[in-house]
This record gives sequence, C-alpha cells and structure tokens, in this order.
Amino acid sequence: MLLQQTLSINSKVKIGDLVRSMSFDFSFDDRVGVILTWVRTGGPEGTVWEVLYPDGTTEYWDENDLEVINEGR
Repeated sequence: MLLQQTLSINSKVKIGDLVRSMSFDFSFDDRVGVILTWVRTGGPEGTVWEVLYPDGTTEYWDENDLEVINEGR
C-alpha cells in the first residue's frame, strides 16, 4: 500500500485512472483504458503501467505515452 501511494505521488498516472494511449504518430488515439497496476517502477526510463481496454485486452505503456482523462479515486 505504501509503495502504491508513493507511486501515485511521484507519477502523473495512478491505479484506477482512465487514460488514452499515444499513437505512433505521437497524437493520442481514441483508445481509452483503465490503469490496472504498475509493471516497472520509476528509474531512468520512468514507470510502465498495465492498461486494461474495454475489449478485455491489456497492454504495457510508459507513463509518458499516456494522457490522463479522468483520475481514479
């Protein structure tokens, strides 16, 4: 729990947030998902998050490639 709280403070993304992922052309596409958990925490490359999409698929995304649409509570 403490690690989760620390990640939420140090990161622009946190578990439960509704996010949009970045397209290959560096614009944000219409694919929206929910943050499930972190895969890698911090470091020089930043945090990697697991995102759940409405079709049931999950993908790993670097936090710098995500746009927060609505923050989870």
